[in-house]
Amino acid sequence: MWLLISRRVRSEMPYWPGRRLLAAIDALVWPAVWLVVLMRVEVPMGVTRSVFMAVLAMCAVSRLWRATFDNSDYTFTTWRWGKVLGGLLLVSWFIQLTLART
Repeated sequence: MWLLISRRVRSEMPYWPGRRLLAAIDALVWPAVWLVVLMRVEVPMGVTRSVFMAVLAMCAVSRLWRATFDNSDYTFTTWRWGKVLGGLLLVSWFIQLTLART
């Protein structure tokens, strides 16, 4: 039996001045951050490090292409993960607040 689940079609992102430049910066910063993390790992990785670096380079090129030429389909990674991390930070502040009161 086949089960088909279709995704909801995302609407196009609104365009505003400077969006293309910020999207290009966002597209290049995240793979660069992962590259720095990868380079700071002190465990001997052999050829795995080179493979990961090549994958990161391909991801950066793909993201940069989408950010500059397919801008209506590009969603900001910083905004997406910033909301998640902000929510976790808010929860941790509430926990600290409740523990300080007791």
